[in-house]
Amino acid sequence: MFDCVILAAGAATRFGSCKMLANYCGQPLITYALDAVQALMPNKIILVTGAYRELVEKYCSHLQINNLQMVYSENWQLGMGHSLASGVEALDNTTPLLIVLADQPKVSAKDLSKLVQLWKENPTQIICASFAGTLGVPSIFPAEFKTALKGCSGDRGAKQILLQHPDRVISVPMPSAEFDVDTPQDLTREFFA
Repeated sequence: MFDCVILAAGAATRFGSCKMLANYCGQPLITYALDAVQALMPNKIILVTGAYRELVEKYCSHLQINNLQMVYSENWQLGMGHSLASGVEALDNTTPLLIVLADQPKVSAKDLSKLVQLWKENPTQIICASFAGTLGVPSIFPAEFKTALKGCSGDRGAKQILLQHPDRVISVPMPSAEFDVDTPQDLTREFFA
């Protein structure tokens, strides 16, 4: 069994408003990450909120997700690393961790299940997405890396740990992870792609 942290704390400055609740293909953007993760039936789902805490938590409180816990990152404005650390702090240290970004709507349950399957076959390795010539999240980290993840700060999140431990990383090609919503134009662009 594993836990999951979904990062949804940023100010979305390029978007100009709360992108987590923006309409993407008929649903609020945040529902794509929640649906994909929930399909995997993790032990706990930690949703890290920040800039738009009240709006996001109000929306998510109406969803029927039994194992969902919302965690507010008090230092969200200092960067994704701080938000990630806040999410990891809310979990115990004995369970592997799947990290997901809430603004990657094309990452599906099928994509995440590939990571989980490979992790089950290689439980001591970090399993991460490979896209656009780089490594990143979504990623699954063995429990031993939770201490390092709690130490993330600023804009340095999980990727720095991937780069620090290349011998422990197995990557999975995941073109869907290349797309993330940064601007309002990203919402409409994909309707016609």
